[in-house]
Amino acid sequence: MQILDRLIRAETPARTDKLYFSPGSLPETLFYGAMAAKMKKEAVMLDGSLAEAHWLRGFALVDLDRSDAAKGDLDRAVQLAPLNSRYLAERGEWYKNRRDWERSYADFDQAVTAAGLSSGERTGRDKARALRGMAFARVEQDRLDDARKLLNQALAADPGNERTKADLADLAARKKR
Repeated sequence: MQILDRLIRAETPARTDKLYFSPGSLPETLFYGAMAAKMKKEAVMLDGSLAEAHWLRGFALVDLDRSDAAKGDLDRAVQLAPLNSRYLAERGEWYKNRRDWERSYADFDQAVTAAGLSSGERTGRDKARALRGMAFARVEQDRLDDARKLLNQALAADPGNERTKADLADLAARKKR
């Protein structure tokens, strides 16, 4: 954790009058630049390691059973890289663990769209993870038909995913009850 703390302190810009991004890929960089131009703001592209450090620290804090402390890092990762599917999905998990189904669903929904910017083979996995998160929220809201559709989309995005297959089987068993 100390390594992440040092990296975050060293890489965090002191100025707040510009838009700062920490893209993980060229498509993200281009999109964030266009987004800033549309807003008529100056954009500064930082190394992708800053958003990654916030995401990792947030992830670690959740694992250390300090999830309340993780929220700020997850928010900062999303702020620095608003089209990173993994960061959005992790924050969606944070909301899911608090049973905030609407916010969880919204983050997972954004993560589905952002998965299109994921690199190579991650695209299908990131999209499937986000769709499973959306499906979970719909199950908890007793919207089982919506959940099934989302899980089928997840399976289409990542056909060999055993977790998605298990979730579909669990949903089918639930409907039989």
